[in-house]
Amino acid sequence: MIQVRHVVLVFALFASCRCGGASNNNASSDASATPSVTASGPAGPPIDAAARINVCAMLTQAELEQTTGLLAPPKASAGRSTCSWGTHEKKIVIVEVFQSSTQFDDSRRSFETLYKAKAQDVAGVGKRAFYLEGVASLPAATLVAERPQGGAVLVQISGKDFALSKAKDEVVAVAKIVVVK
Repeated sequence: MIQVRHVVLVFALFASCRCGGASNNNASSDASATPSVTASGPAGPPIDAAARINVCAMLTQAELEQTTGLLAPPKASAGRSTCSWGTHEKKIVIVEVFQSSTQFDDSRRSFETLYKAKAQDVAGVGKRAFYLEGVASLPAATLVAERPQGGAVLVQISGKDFALSKAKDEVVAVAKIVVVK
């Protein structure tokens, strides 16, 4: 149940901050436990399928293992430009790509509110980036970067078997790979 609440929280947060497209936000391969969050109302129109990015192809298995120590198959989310690797029971990496750079500022405000913390600016990742860590239902490290080619990318690592002590290095390493793809 914690897994479902955390996934709903992440995606509902972006829906409420006008940070996304269509519905059916799956970050789990278990269809019976997969939440469906409709974001087309406040988030605006769905992203055109032709403009959707294959987020799972942005990070290879070797890159994932090298940056996070995680060896897990990718799981695409229907209706969003999102991919996840792993599970909330241990460790999960979530990457989501947004078409608009305005979602960078919106997500910064939303995550600062969620974690009740000030975001740290991060140099050397995209045009600009910020990092936060905190606990909603589980400990999570979140980095959002504005992509050089436009739009923004979210990288989040979370899970029950996840140490925040190495979190920033891991999300920065993943973000440096996916922000330019």
